[in-house]
Amino acid sequence: MKHAIGADTSGDPAIFFRIVLADWAVDEKILADVSGKIMTTLFDELRPYENWGLAPYFSFRSNSEQSTEPEWS
Repeated sequence: MKHAIGADTSGDPAIFFRIVLADWAVDEKILADVSGKIMTTLFDELRPYENWGLAPYFSFRSNSEQSTEPEWS
């Protein structure tokens, strides 16, 4: 997982999480559950909006996708 702080498309402060999942975790039958649990955990534990005024955004990729997209390395 990586993160960056910047502005979203409306110019508001935001935190962008880039999360790489195991290939098995991106199966369409479980992806919603896996990504939902990750987002909920990060949101509940970090409380980015309440603590820092940052809107959270999440992007997920599989290990296979990461290896073909250098900007995610």
